[in-house]
Amino acid sequence: MSLLRKLRRKVQNADRGKFTLEQLEPRLLLNADLAVDDFGIDDGLTPPPFLWGDSISLFTDLSNYGDMETGTYGAKIILSPDSNPDPGDYELHVNPSMDSIAAGVTGVAYDTNVTLNNPDSWPDGDYNLIFDAEVTGDANMANNGMGVMIHIGEGGGPPPVPGIDLLVEEFSPDSTGPFGWGEAVNLAADVRNVGDTDSGAFGFDIVFSEDNLLDGADTVLDSFAVTTVGPGQVSINDISVNLPASGTDGENYLFMVIDPANAVTEADESNNDWVIPIEVGSGGPPPVQGIELLPDDFHPNQEGPFNWGDAIDFTANVINIGDTEAGAFTVKVLFSEDDLADAGDTEAYSYQVTSLAGGGTDVT
Repeated sequence: MSLLRKLRRKVQNADRGKFTLEQLEPRLLLNADLAVDDFGIDDGLTPPPFLWGDSISLFTDLSNYGDMETGTYGAKIILSPDSNPDPGDYELHVNPSMDSIAAGVTGVAYDTNVTLNNPDSWPDGDYNLIFDAEVTGDANMANNGMGVMIHIGEGGGPPPVPGIDLLVEEFSPDSTGPFGWGEAVNLAADVRNVGDTDSGAFGFDIVFSEDNLLDGADTVLDSFAVTTVGPGQVSINDISVNLPASGTDGENYLFMVIDPANAVTEADESNNDWVIPIEVGSGGPPPVQGIELLPDDFHPNQEGPFNWGDAIDFTANVINIGDTEAGAFTVKVLFSEDDLADAGDTEAYSYQVTSLAGGGTDVT
């Protein structure tokens, strides 16, 4: 997940209906004290209502305010018609072996995806997604859970805007940079129509700026066409643009500007652009001494959910941030029922890299 997306999710969930499972009691600090500091939906700038069978990306921020480590513990994400976990709820995700959190450590992120299954044909309506953890010997069990309300089914969420209203659903690079002058930058540039009318054809520009003000001094890097976006729908656009060949090193900016030619008459023209900062320079951080291999990009190239036995096309790139060439090595893609790579996982794919120069990236 990009840093920008993490920052956005804090904002987008600020006004959603969150609740803790119980009122917090005074912290005893006599043992481990696991706390769920935040829990919510990571779904871009404009969270839609959801349908049964949808896959949702969720984030959880955890802390241990006690004076002893938690040890491994169990956690689950459940779907409930009310705010209290009980045997009649659906368990959407279960992790019986969460990583231990040391005493006093805060801000531990746990991200996962869940699918809104409906085995008992529950009706459309408002439901609660609840993260619930259980730590043996916890000093305060009251703060081990948090929930957020969602609407599942047709007709949920805010009413559509009359007419056409296009806005930026997602705009972010697929890596954090820093980027070099002239380098190609891959971007997610998605457009949502929150209106009740089909948009018709329009375009959008990606604009480079040395400041966060959109004006005539900026450079249009490329323009892209969209055929149409239906009411409440999203146009998914994975694009690439080349940065200018030269400029001022440091923090620069990319704007996504929807319908710059004003081909579409919208209910609100003020929400048609979004800006993100990017670090651009000739240098970048100094290389690590020796060999240092790490994943540079890893994601499926098509959207889920997937069925058992499906073939999935992945991007799996490796970068060497060291200053020394790496000899031959193997990259493996593992299938796991949890977020821990261990001997119980299944090798789904592997490939051999003959060598990788210092600062080089293997693109697969």
